[in-house]
Amino acid sequence: MAAAEVRHRTVEVASGVRLHVAEAGPEDGPAVLLVHGFPELWYSWRHQMRALAARGFRAVAPDLRGYGDSDAPPGRDSYTVLHLVGDLVALIADVGQPRVFVAAHDWGAAVAWQLCLLRPDLVTAFVALSVEYHPRNPTRSPVQTLRAVCGDGHYICFFQKPGVAEAEFGRGDIKCLLKKFYGMRKAAPLIIPPGKTLFDSIDSDGTCPAWLSEEDISYYAEKFEKTGFTGGLNYYRCIDLNWELTAPWTGVPIKVPTKFIVGDQDLTYNIPGVKDYIHKGGLKACVPNLEDVVVMEGVAHFINQEKPDEVSDHICGKPSASAGKRRIPAEMPNLKPPAGRAGGNHDGALPLAEQAEDGLDFQTLAAARADRSIDRGGALYEMAAAAVRHREVEVASGVRLHVAESGPEGGPVALLVHGFPELWYSWRHQMRALAARGFRAVAPDLRGYGDSDAPQGRDSYTVLHLVGDLVALIADLGRPQVFVAGHDWGAVVAWQLCLLRPDLVTAHVSLSVEYQPRHPRMSVLQAVRVLCGDDHYVCRFQKPGVAEAEFARLDLNHLFKMVFGMRKPATIILPQDKTFFDAIDSDGTCPPWLSEEDISYYADKFGKTGFTGGFNYYRCIDLDWELTAPWTGALINVPTKFIVGDLDLTYNTPGVKDYIHKGGFKANVPNLEDVVVLEGVGHFINQEKPDEVSEHICEFFSKFLM
Repeated sequence: MAAAEVRHRTVEVASGVRLHVAEAGPEDGPAVLLVHGFPELWYSWRHQMRALAARGFRAVAPDLRGYGDSDAPPGRDSYTVLHLVGDLVALIADVGQPRVFVAAHDWGAAVAWQLCLLRPDLVTAFVALSVEYHPRNPTRSPVQTLRAVCGDGHYICFFQKPGVAEAEFGRGDIKCLLKKFYGMRKAAPLIIPPGKTLFDSIDSDGTCPAWLSEEDISYYAEKFEKTGFTGGLNYYRCIDLNWELTAPWTGVPIKVPTKFIVGDQDLTYNIPGVKDYIHKGGLKACVPNLEDVVVMEGVAHFINQEKPDEVSDHICGKPSASAGKRRIPAEMPNLKPPAGRAGGNHDGALPLAEQAEDGLDFQTLAAARADRSIDRGGALYEMAAAAVRHREVEVASGVRLHVAESGPEGGPVALLVHGFPELWYSWRHQMRALAARGFRAVAPDLRGYGDSDAPQGRDSYTVLHLVGDLVALIADLGRPQVFVAGHDWGAVVAWQLCLLRPDLVTAHVSLSVEYQPRHPRMSVLQAVRVLCGDDHYVCRFQKPGVAEAEFARLDLNHLFKMVFGMRKPATIILPQDKTFFDAIDSDGTCPPWLSEEDISYYADKFGKTGFTGGFNYYRCIDLDWELTAPWTGALINVPTKFIVGDLDLTYNTPGVKDYIHKGGFKANVPNLEDVVVLEGVGHFINQEKPDEVSEHICEFFSKFLM
C-alpha cells in the first residue's frame, strides 16, 4: 500500500547544499510539504505522512539544512530565513508541481509563514502548528522584543551565543536530554534563571513521554549525535539578521488560506500577549484568510506527535471529536488558485491631487505634463526646477536617507534611484521634467552615498537592505503605489523592488541595466568570471580597500571626469598590471553634458564619504545571490520600459544584446512594453541625454494616469 511506503532521496537545493527528503503516497498526488521544527527531523511527521498518503496526497518531509541527513553549511549566516525559504522553493520546483499544500511546526512554521509571505504563488493552503505569525516590527528587533517581554533569561536569548547552548546539549546522555525537551509541559515561556542551566529549567523529569517510544527517541538521538545541534541553533542566531533582511515586507499581510493549531499548554501560546493577539483579531488582521484557529486542550508543544490522529485529521480536512478544543468557527474552503497576477493593480489610474504645492496651479501643471514638447527653458519648467526640497527619512533602525524632492506633494510619485558613483543629483534633469508635468519626483541618496547614512560592514548593503530602504521611503510618502525609474545599481535595486514588492510599483523605467534572472547553480561572480575572466572590474572591486586605494590616487574632480567620460562600447577589463583608471578610455576632460559645477558637486560629496559604501554593493553580489534564492524562476510582472545607450559598457557585455533583443528579456519580464536603444550614447544616459530620457520616462508614466 502506498501509505506504508516511505521513500528516501536527496535533493540539491542550493550550491553545495543537499537535503534529505522523505516521501510517502502516490507521486502524482497533490503534494503536501511538511516542515519540522527544533530539535526535530522529518521523522516528526511520520504519523501525518501515513495519513496523507492513505488519502491520496504525496507527503514530502525534508530534514531542513543543518539537520539529520541533510547538509549543514558552516557559519551562522547560511541559516537565514531567506536561505531556508530558498531551500523549500527549490524543493517545490523539484517536486514538479506549480503549487503545494504546506503544514509546518515550530521553526518549520516560522519558515513556512515566510514562504507564504514571500512566495504565496507556490502555496495553495497552509496549516501552522504552535507558532503564530507575527508581522515585522519596523523599529525593534525580535531579540530586543523578547528581552523586553521576558528578560535576558528567555531561552532564545540564551541560544544567541555560539557554543554555550551546544555545551549544555553535550553535557549529558542525548536520549535523556531529548526526553526532557520533548516532555516539556509547563504552560509558560521557558526562562533560564541566573545560575541555572537550560535543562535544570525544563519542567520535565526525563522520562519518555507516553506518545513517544524508545525507538523514536533512539532515532532522534542517533541523528543528533552525528550532527550536533549547531545547525538548528543557528536558526535562532539569525533571528535579528532575518529581521534586517525582511524589511521589504514590513506591513505586508499573508493572504494564503490558513489554519492554525496550538496546544493550550504550549510554551509559545503562553508567552505574554500571544493569546490576546491570536483570539482578539491581531492574527486575523495580519493573515486575512485565516480560516480556523484550533486550541487543543491538555496538549503541549510537540503537537503533531502528541496528538497525531487529531492533527492529521485537521490537516487532511476531516473533523475529529476525539480531543477537546476551542475553535474560531470556519471550515476549510474548496480551495482554488487565485486568478490573475499577484501584487499591485496596474489597470487603473492613480488619483491626482486637486491642488499643487509651492503655488503652482495643478491644472496648468497637468496641461504641461500633457504637452510632450515642453520647453526646458520655459518659465513653468524653471519654477518647478527651483523647488527642490531636501529632507531626511529614517528607513531602518539607525539608518537615515537624504531625500531630494521636487514637484507638487499631492502629485503621483516618481521614485528615482541612482547608480554608482552617483547621487540623487544624477536625476536633476528628470526631476525638473517630472515636476513640470505634475509628478512628485523623489530622489534619495542611497545608503552609503552622499548625505545619507553609511552603516559599517559589507553585509549592511545587501539588495534586501536596499529594497527595504525604498519600501520604508514609499511608506513615508504615504502612497499605496509609486512609479520607479532606476539607473545602473539603482536599476538593479529597482528590478528587485519590482520582483519582491510588485504591489508597490505602478510602472517602471530601467536605464542601462537589464534584468537578469537568478541562476540556480552559478553565482553572479562565477558567471562574470566565466564570461569575462578574473580581470572584470566587478571582480576587482571585491577585495576591501583595493579599489578604495585606486580611487584615492586621483584628484576627485579628475576622477569623475574620467568615469563619466567612459564611452568604449565594451565591458571594463583590468589586467593585473593595470589600475582601474589605466583601463578607462577617457582622457579626463569634462564631458560636454556636465559642467564644472556638476563635477564639483560629486567631488565634494564623495570627498566627505569616500567610495566604500558604493563598493559594498558590488561586494554583496554573491551574498545577494544566496539571499534571493526564494525567487529563483520568478517573473517580474510590473509594466516596464527599458532604455540603454549603444555605447554602454553593460549593453556590450557578451551575450547581453542577444538576451535583450531575441526574447530572453521579454520571457523574464512579460510586461516589458518597450526597449529603446539610444545611438551614440554611453552609460550615464540620464545625464548625457536628459531631454530624451526625461521624455521617455514622462511619456511612459503618464500612460498609467489616463
